[in-house]
Amino acid sequence: MKQGLTIGIIFIIIVISIFIYNTIVNKQEEVPRMEKYSDISKSILEKNFPSHYGGSFIDSNGILNINWVGDNEEEVKNLIKNSEVIVNKVQFTLNYLNEIKLSLRRNMSELNIKYMFVGIEENRVLIFVKDFTQVKKIKEIVNLDAIQIVKTDSEIIYDDAK
Repeated sequence: MKQGLTIGIIFIIIVISIFIYNTIVNKQEEVPRMEKYSDISKSILEKNFPSHYGGSFIDSNGILNINWVGDNEEEVKNLIKNSEVIVNKVQFTLNYLNEIKLSLRRNMSELNIKYMFVGIEENRVLIFVKDFTQVKKIKEIVNLDAIQIVKTDSEIIYDDAK
């Protein structure tokens, strides 16, 4: 069940990435690239890689980037066989980053967290705080390497409830 949910989340992220990509390229390039990215998504999901998947995004050049954890990066490259996809070796899986976010969500106001989200490109949970008074407590709860804490004066309190 949990693995099925993870695969579903991964698929949704890849589909969203493809949609964003399609909004920035001209119509002549859309269909062939969409088909390629769709095939890539299917290949990765069929191999069932949530323990290595770190998320995906479209970079400023319109290229699909797949974040990958572990030493089997070549397996992904062989799977996708596409020079228009970049595989980035990262430290944390998307599952792990979402777990961190969930563990902090329960105590957001106590920890002075205004909002937070998983930064796919950064491969970190981005945490926006009112002030730095509770940073020590946050660091006691989660892996320091997997987070990035930023002070904000924003009055908007938001959590991307995933």
